[in-house]
Amino acid sequence: MEWYPLKGDGRALWGRPFFGDTALDAELAATEGVLWQSERGLRRLALPFAPDAPFPLTALFCFAEIAKIDKKRYAVYCVDACGCPVMPLHDAKI
Repeated sequence: MEWYPLKGDGRALWGRPFFGDTALDAELAATEGVLWQSERGLRRLALPFAPDAPFPLTALFCFAEIAKIDKKRYAVYCVDACGCPVMPLHDAKI
């Protein structure tokens, strides 16, 4: 699944801010290097992560999954169509 750069708060892509929450959308718009993708009807958002820097979107840290994308670390969030965060997607292998 390909990742795409996100500019601003997502309004240009979805016609509304990504989260619909003023504080979260302001923090998102102020963050550089953000990536996004759609998967299984959900939107995934990846914000650059560094252990020695403040956690991106701290208010949502419990929904984040740390992942490597192109050899860089990101805090990845999944959001439903209403802008509500959901737990990270994991492919179950049975």
